[in-house]
Amino acid sequence: MADAQSSTVQMLEALPKVYYNQALELARAGSLPAARDKLLAVLTLDPEMVTAHVVLGKVYGQICQYHQAIACWETALELDPGNAAAKAGIAKARELQTQLDRRHTYRHGLRVGLAAMLFVVGVVSLQTYREVSSRLASPPPLPVTSVRTALENTPALHEAEVEVLARGDGIQIVGSVDTDEQRQLVKAVAESEAGGTPVDISAVTVRHAAPLAESFTHLLELEENQDLRSIKVTQQGDVLRLSGTVPSDSDVHRAEALARALVGVRAVDTSELSSMGMIDYVVQDGDTLWDLAVRFYGDGAEWPRIVESTPHLSSDYRKLESGIHLRIPPPPAGTAPRYTGSNKGNSS
Repeated sequence: MADAQSSTVQMLEALPKVYYNQALELARAGSLPAARDKLLAVLTLDPEMVTAHVVLGKVYGQICQYHQAIACWETALELDPGNAAAKAGIAKARELQTQLDRRHTYRHGLRVGLAAMLFVVGVVSLQTYREVSSRLASPPPLPVTSVRTALENTPALHEAEVEVLARGDGIQIVGSVDTDEQRQLVKAVAESEAGGTPVDISAVTVRHAAPLAESFTHLLELEENQDLRSIKVTQQGDVLRLSGTVPSDSDVHRAEALARALVGVRAVDTSELSSMGMIDYVVQDGDTLWDLAVRFYGDGAEWPRIVESTPHLSSDYRKLESGIHLRIPPPPAGTAPRYTGSNKGNSS
């Protein structure tokens, strides 16, 4: 049991690196919201991973969330004051944020200037003033085309299937996206480009959530016990369902523990994960294959069954080293198990 607990701790310690590598792959593929979620999970497990703060800042910068990007890079500099990537990122993000603010200020100044000019024209001619005022009172055309272009040019939304429509005095976006984070990104990009025009995303649906099953599969690939790698996993919401056949009950418990350790997993269903009924046995001083066969099967001649189920056993079957693990298969069909005594090293 102590070995299993130690292995679980080692697996949990490896999770930040697993999530970090997954985040890099997602970012390269353009799945920026999913990459952001992976990096947030990394920093939940290891808040002092400087590279994760730096990469998360880059992801926020690519989705135009400059304030969040700057916060990530400032945290990286607190942990590593000489980090050049964080310094460069802060400078660039502040420059882009300034450009965005200037654009908004320019549009506001343009409206004020136009109003002032109309008042001057009105002094010259009341009729002209009335005509211009009438035109000014008419609502300007909705920025449908510019919003649509902005959404199409956002890398994190390349897989989104949305359309921009004019509805009354505002803009409505319809369609579907992969995640709720992408849905919120659609709204943020549209509002930034719309310049104050109301944006409605109530008709944008989420197709599916980011998979946890992929993370569990990566954990199994790192597991020393190769018997666990045959387990199949499916995801339904935040519930993982495991299926397949493993040698022993301890393997079932091990797989369930690994799944529950993942961030975001609410429950694990092992109803379709069966065990072949093998017993995990740790060799004690004085054990022989013949004696173990007598103990478990009532017949010493059944010792080859133990050898066949333990591939790593030495070719010299007469010598069993204390502390090695054996897989004891169930007795032949039609016979009852005859296990007697106890094994303190038994991990089942």
